[in-house]
Amino acid sequence: MVLPCKLLRSSRVRMFGTGLLVLMLVLLVLSSYHYYENRAQVLKRVDHDLLAGALAMSYSVGDAFHVEADPTQHPLPADYPQQITTLTELDSELQLDFLFSVVKRNGKLYFTLSSLKDQQLAAGDYHHYFAKPYAAVPADFFSHPCDKAYFFEAQDLLGSYRAVLLPRVSVSGQHYYAGAAIDVAVISTALAGTFQRALVQCVLLLLLAFPITGMFIWPLQCQLYTDELTSLANRERLKKDITACRMPQLMLVDIDAFKDINSYYGVHVGDQVLIKLADALRVLVPRESKIYRLGGDEFALLSESSPNGISVDYVVSRINELRFEIEETEFRISITAGVAQGKEQLMEHADLALKEAKRLLKPYKFYSAYLHTVLSSRANLLWTYRLKESIENNHLTAYFQPIHDNKLNVISHYEALIRIVSDDGTVAAPGFFMDAARKSRVYNQLTVFMLDAALEFVQRNGCRCTVNLLIDDILVEESRQNIIDRIRKAPGREKLIFEIVESEGIDNYDVIKMFIDQVRIYGIAVAIDDFGTGYSNFDHISQLDIDYIKIDGGLIEQLNSSARARTIVESIIHFAKELDIKIIAEYVSDAALQRSVVELGVDYSQGYYWGKPQPSTVS
Repeated sequence: MVLPCKLLRSSRVRMFGTGLLVLMLVLLVLSSYHYYENRAQVLKRVDHDLLAGALAMSYSVGDAFHVEADPTQHPLPADYPQQITTLTELDSELQLDFLFSVVKRNGKLYFTLSSLKDQQLAAGDYHHYFAKPYAAVPADFFSHPCDKAYFFEAQDLLGSYRAVLLPRVSVSGQHYYAGAAIDVAVISTALAGTFQRALVQCVLLLLLAFPITGMFIWPLQCQLYTDELTSLANRERLKKDITACRMPQLMLVDIDAFKDINSYYGVHVGDQVLIKLADALRVLVPRESKIYRLGGDEFALLSESSPNGISVDYVVSRINELRFEIEETEFRISITAGVAQGKEQLMEHADLALKEAKRLLKPYKFYSAYLHTVLSSRANLLWTYRLKESIENNHLTAYFQPIHDNKLNVISHYEALIRIVSDDGTVAAPGFFMDAARKSRVYNQLTVFMLDAALEFVQRNGCRCTVNLLIDDILVEESRQNIIDRIRKAPGREKLIFEIVESEGIDNYDVIKMFIDQVRIYGIAVAIDDFGTGYSNFDHISQLDIDYIKIDGGLIEQLNSSARARTIVESIIHFAKELDIKIIAEYVSDAALQRSVVELGVDYSQGYYWGKPQPSTVS
């Protein structure tokens, strides 16, 4: 059982099996379709032959046997045996079982003429003429339109058959029905032949499925997990290989100043440098270890943590000693490496070690939990210090990004966004410092600053403006009351829109609802930001009296490339329209995305397509 289990764990085998299964299902569907198509053709051909037989019968017999008189008072015509013989020969020629004619009298059908079996013909058994009602016809025949052919299947003493009754009118105006029948066994034989042919076709196609699948899947597998430039395994292959290791060691490698090589010598030379490094790593790394190119100038070396694994110091020192020539220019590169061990967050830890090695200008660095804590704490301390400095030196700046009304085709309002602008002109977005701000006592000052900036903006420009509020702004009573006090007497407050950042999760909906009801007294609209992230709760949001839902930008970015993202966006739009809530799509970066959001019925668009955040006022 060990070998099959290992095979099942192989991604190639799984991919081959999945492709084979899909192809087999497609072939089965095609074979089934062809079978039912051929079956329909067989039945159509049978009905055509029956109609042709009934028509031939009426022309062969003529009108002599279809009279109005009481059938019980009419003896058999003298040429009756000859007519039966003619019909019997005709149905044999047409490969049918019976040809006959009937008339309708007093709500019943009576035979006027019928072909016979050979043994009946030899015995002179001519008893069909008005002998007794024809009881095999289904009851719905009598409600069937009298001018249309009637097909039916029936069973009597002679067997089971499919038949047709074709309405005819003689020259003298007499109505009768010309009939033809064929044994159901003949139809079943024809259908069985169709099924056998379809089955053979299906088996042959399924046998061909194995080589066909192999022809397409194996090259696709190689392309999926191989870097095109260096022919090394890629990032996707690395992720799978890490899970297969018992105690993996990962070494991430970056080429120092590689961007300068690309800028000065050109990308084609940079590509040659990457190929040379890949070749050098193949020589230096033990055979049991694996080499990957993750993209750009980043490589990875994966091995089991053991004495026979990769020697980090040896690899780095040998690569830094290498010299090679490209287009008559000698290159000597150096690399920096970050190393981590263990299965948990291996790539993240190795990347963290690589960044620390670069910061310390060391050739390599090993990851430790202490390193992670130190780096995180250092970053928060630096940003906390910089935030306090920015507040003291008036480096906080409000930027404003336009929001487009897709129905009126105008800029309807703006969103206020905080930035830190240094003396040298460097601009830092909230993603850099917001985490540090929330962990310090300066965060509330940022909220007050942005609220004042937004109020000044609406007074100066006369248009609406959105201010972002985190959940903490509302849940902390002091902060909440500070916001209310700020807007209570502020002119232009009715042009504000408070945008609650929903990506953080809303737990205490009662407090949020109370806050929304309170600010509505002052004419302020309310929006929910980042809707569609993991914290979104349709039921709870439906209980809040909000005016706008802003769909998470990550979903909008994938709108034209991910069916899953599009489905989520469509669900949000449907949900909002049911509650008469306006929809805003952020991260609309190009014309294609704008067309898509308009087609889906999104009310407003925000993103670089309509304008970047700017510190200037509305022109």
